Amino acid sequence: MAGEVSFKAYLSTEGYNPEVRRFSLDQNVVTSFIYLKEKLRALFPTLARSQSFDIFWKGNFTIEQKIDKGGYS
Repeated sequence: MAGEVSFKAYLSTEGYNPEVRRFSLDQNVVTSFIYLKEKLRALFPTLARSQSFDIFWKGNFTIEQKIDKGGYS
């Protein structure tokens, strides 16, 4: 059985307080950017409605996302 890698993600949207979520990914998918992006969309409903967002790394396992202005569909 593969181990898991834990993350802490922050969603920063202009004009709103940051949202914070913790989650884990199996080691066999932890290097997949597409899997990570879809996991973040599932954790943050706002991202599911956004056409694009940026992902930034802070520290070893902290993720921050920002939604582009006008990124909503």
